Amino acid sequence: MLYLQLIFLLTKNTYVIIKNSEDKDNFIAELIDFIKRLDMKSLMNKNGLNGKVQEFANIADHIWFRHSKLINITKHSKT
Repeated sequence: MLYLQLIFLLTKNTYVIIKNSEDKDNFIAELIDFIKRLDMKSLMNKNGLNGKVQEFANIADHIWFRHSKLINITKHSKT
């Protein structure tokens, strides 16, 4: 049991997009396309701005997870 706890403490999972990869290029292209299509008509007040920021955050997360890969980072991983 102590061994499993130690491994858990030394390992972390995270999502990454590999530098200079097709996934990185596709992520950037898709995010730019989404930004171009944003409807700015609702930015007339604070509530409209807050809603648009939340929409952007949700879509950016969705696009990120679609193009990223889950990796395990350990004490011995290269940075």
